[in-house]
Amino acid sequence: MILDVCPDYLKHDRYFVEGCDTDARRQAVISVVAQLARNFDGEVIAEGVSAVESVGVLRSFAPRYLQGFLFAGPLAVEDLLPFLLRSSG
Repeated sequence: MILDVCPDYLKHDRYFVEGCDTDARRQAVISVVAQLARNFDGEVIAEGVSAVESVGVLRSFAPRYLQGFLFAGPLAVEDLLPFLLRSSG
């Protein structure tokens, strides 16, 4: 199916992200997904980032986008703009 869809984005599930700083098997999955995304001229999103230690490992495999409680919890739509304004300053 991935051949038919040619996705612009592939997403690392939090299952693979949590503990990736110390788990070589998780790092292997992250690496393979990053390579697959490159082959499709796509980007990688890593979800469930909750530890600073994971950020360095994830960045080494080039996910461009990171999301998770390390950065912010879920926000209501009306809270998004104030959050972004505070974050950019």
